[in-house]
Amino acid sequence: MIRNTLLSCSLLLAISITPVFSQKKGSKKTATAPSKSAEQIKAEQDAANQAKLDEENKKKAEAESERQRKLAEYESKIRRVISPDNFNKYSIRPILDKDIMYKKTVWRFLDMKEKQNKSFMSVNHELPTLIIEYLKLGKLKPYKTDSLDEGLLLTDEQFKSNIVDPNVQAPDTAGMAPDEKREAMKSYANSSNLDPKQMTLLSLKEDAIFDRKRSRMYYDIIAITVFIPASINPRGFNQPVATVKFKDLVELFKKDNRANWFNRENDSEHRNYSDAFDLRLFSSYIYKVSNPNDEQIVDTYGGDLKKGRYGSEKSANDLMEFEHNLWEF
Repeated sequence: MIRNTLLSCSLLLAISITPVFSQKKGSKKTATAPSKSAEQIKAEQDAANQAKLDEENKKKAEAESERQRKLAEYESKIRRVISPDNFNKYSIRPILDKDIMYKKTVWRFLDMKEKQNKSFMSVNHELPTLIIEYLKLGKLKPYKTDSLDEGLLLTDEQFKSNIVDPNVQAPDTAGMAPDEKREAMKSYANSSNLDPKQMTLLSLKEDAIFDRKRSRMYYDIIAITVFIPASINPRGFNQPVATVKFKDLVELFKKDNRANWFNRENDSEHRNYSDAFDLRLFSSYIYKVSNPNDEQIVDTYGGDLKKGRYGSEKSANDLMEFEHNLWEF
């Protein structure tokens, strides 16, 4: 009897103690990983929303910046704001728009092989060589066209490909490994450049301006383009290499002793190239005058080269007679 009573008490004691231990164990586990408070959850949500909003604002700002850039580029192409105090930013000696009574844009070819232009090609003073050297050294910006739009700059790869000798064949890289192909093209680019002395054709873009304040005609050179002449180009046409701002080129000429126009009659009267262009000590012929169709003179005469040359002479005489006739009474 006493034994049974002791067993019953032990059983009851074990049953009553077990939930206590399990409760303590569970409470201990909960204490190691407490749940987040409502304030913490709200702060995390607010931080995530703010990060998302910042990212969206950044994308909108980038899109707006790109839109403004494209809009400015478009407006610069389709119109030029004319005001009394405005002037051509590419001009060496700018003339205010209000002082311009007459203006014609003229394009001329300079053949460096002509006798009168030989003074620009004296040994170690060749004009094309200096221009190409300035471009390689990064002293000048190479442009695709003579519009001198900032968006028309040549990349380094494009400029390097333009000065490659067109008579040199590129290596056959078929079947080469990528590293071998890269080395072959690098060697080709370094060894196949055309000698700038052979780039004997230059083009001038200039504005013929009659200044009402000074009562005289000015020929304001804006840009110079270097060409590979058709005579050495297997493709059969004058291939443009690069266009440079004449304003920037003049600044380099003034600092370079090699930019020396050779006076064949008097060694004491050599001139800097900037002075030689100012004095018009070169021979050229007009191949284009601004017109609604934006066509060259030879195209006006149906492609006839002989008539085109006559048209060039006529254009030069028209400019000269315009200034002359202003003073006839």
